[in-house]
Amino acid sequence: MELHTFVESDALLKGSYDPSTHLMRLWFKSNPDRAYDYQGVPAHIWTELKAAQSAGRYFRQNIQDQYGEPRVPANPWRRR
Repeated sequence: MELHTFVESDALLKGSYDPSTHLMRLWFKSNPDRAYDYQGVPAHIWTELKAAQSAGRYFRQNIQDQYGEPRVPANPWRRR
């Protein structure tokens, strides 16, 4: 699993990517306590997101509507 902090982004806070499962998890500055999972993301998309001049713009143009509805990961600490 690779972690990355989007220091220059106004939209994205941090993200992680697992190349074995193609799962990308993103945290947004607008809701930093909630992560969103995007499945089936190719490694080159993760690489390009990290290198983008505007990570938020790259996300909107290349990820947001391309990889299905984001899923909020289950919280193992939540009571059922």
